[in-house]
Amino acid sequence: SGVQAEPPPTLLTLPPEILDRISQNVLPPGLWADSPRAWASAVAFGSCCLATHTSLGSALMRSIPVFGALEPRVERANTCWFSLLAALRAPDGGRWHSLRPLRAKRPAARGMEAMQDAPRLSGGTLCAMGGSRLVLYGGRSSETGQTLLSARLVTLSFYPIPLAQWDDLRPDVCPPPRCYHTAVRWVAAERSAPPGASKMLVFGGAGESAGGVAPESDLSQNALHDDTWCLHLFPAATAGHPTPRGPRCCASWERILPAPGGPSPAARSSHVCSVWSDGGGLPVLHGGLGNDGTMSDTWLFCSGKAGAPAGWREMQTCGQRVARAHHSGGVVGHTLLVFSGQDANLLTTETICALHLPSATWSVAALPSDGPASRIDASCAAIPSLGLLLFGGVGAQFEFESEVPWLITQGAASAGDADAPAGSAYSPAHSHAHSQAPSQAHDLALAPRTATAGRQAPLSLVSPWERAPKQRACAALAVEGLHSFVFGGFDGSQDLDDLWCLSLVPPAFADAAAGRAGGQRDASGAAGGTRVTGGTFDEIGAAEFKLRRAAQVKELHSLRGASGQSYMPVHIRVWQAGAAKASSPPDGR
Repeated sequence: SGVQAEPPPTLLTLPPEILDRISQNVLPPGLWADSPRAWASAVAFGSCCLATHTSLGSALMRSIPVFGALEPRVERANTCWFSLLAALRAPDGGRWHSLRPLRAKRPAARGMEAMQDAPRLSGGTLCAMGGSRLVLYGGRSSETGQTLLSARLVTLSFYPIPLAQWDDLRPDVCPPPRCYHTAVRWVAAERSAPPGASKMLVFGGAGESAGGVAPESDLSQNALHDDTWCLHLFPAATAGHPTPRGPRCCASWERILPAPGGPSPAARSSHVCSVWSDGGGLPVLHGGLGNDGTMSDTWLFCSGKAGAPAGWREMQTCGQRVARAHHSGGVVGHTLLVFSGQDANLLTTETICALHLPSATWSVAALPSDGPASRIDASCAAIPSLGLLLFGGVGAQFEFESEVPWLITQGAASAGDADAPAGSAYSPAHSHAHSQAPSQAHDLALAPRTATAGRQAPLSLVSPWERAPKQRACAALAVEGLHSFVFGGFDGSQDLDDLWCLSLVPPAFADAAAGRAGGQRDASGAAGGTRVTGGTFDEIGAAEFKLRRAAQVKELHSLRGASGQSYMPVHIRVWQAGAAKASSPPDGR
């Protein structure tokens, strides 16, 4: 007929809006909670050409907000999103960077004093406040037994080398000293705050009894707190500006009192609190150690509306009662995940619990044998839309757990856990900083594993030349995007003062934390300062070890539980008993 046929349509001829719609539809409905096999369609679509790969990246950034700030490198534009998916599902997907304190004279600001060194403490909290700022609050000194009241501002810089600028915040009014409390960024209340200001919500803990500002105190004479405080953090540039209450400081504290006759959580320590981002930014609090034992209640902190004051509201949950203290937890999506911890009998549990917040329903599953071990006093924080980052802690035998961090995702439970909730998958999130990695229930890689689990065991492509934080418990941990920050803690002999950043950003993206922060080997020859010892003790060392262990067992059996006089973590009391016995002269000398 002489009419030339039109060429068949291709992906390149489709409008960008159509590609975006296709990209959104091929993503798994549960996103990161789904199994790796569920991502096959998305991977196949993104592999077609650069346009589909870019469109897939846009869909990922819309669906998983934590990806929104990523900047692909131009030379990796056609594979960067595959690199990200693989890195977050592999045992070597992250990299540790040590941030040294900045030692330099700096101009003073109202309500803030420059620090040259980081403090040594454990049992404090670290909260990411945005703009490369962290706030370290409270804690205790294992050496002096003092509970601390200070709040420190940490300003991060990664270029040309990773540094942390430490400043001691000195507001006119402060909460009583405390440790083993919780602190979260109160994003829901920042909408009405001045530009650049941020807020941190603090609840509970153990320390000086309430009733005003008190000097730092001995933990043996402490009390449990039931008070709620808000730290208002302002940009340093606005310090000294006039306000109705006088010149503005860099930070100020405000106590949030419950409404007359209104509900409020009972006093407690060693609880968890996490922000429900998908539920309007409400803080969710669970469990802890109270005056009457291990607690199982769950509370929401609701922002006041239409002139009503902000305050706590208890959730009436159904399902199995979950009483936990010294546990790890956080909100992922619409689910509060609770990992291990101590139950009502003060025994370390081998369970992971999930509270579906919209329905207020609990479900419980056993920990798989090839996942992270049960533990107490671990550091944990939620990475929005991805899962919980778990680091450190003390196992059921009061031995420090490995320094390998784990990513616990809201995915399918391990094989054999038929009555599990939406469940959890486990993946080592550690970097090239470890010579070997334990196996895990779910490898989170994109390849099949075995006939039973349906996934492939990961390979540990790690380098012993990288530095990493040593084993510890009661460390402070905060998450900002795909960067997690760990500070301090107790390593079995002393409190620590080191600050580390774990970056989960692969090399295909620009990463401020990468800078020049390559790993180095310590002069002692051990990576990360980890001491290398022989496999046997000599006779003197064996005798001292037996003395310490006997004293530790005696101390452990003498504990009176939650109703006793001390809220110090059990493993610290046990360690102190062994240290005291080892340092005392033998009988008859």
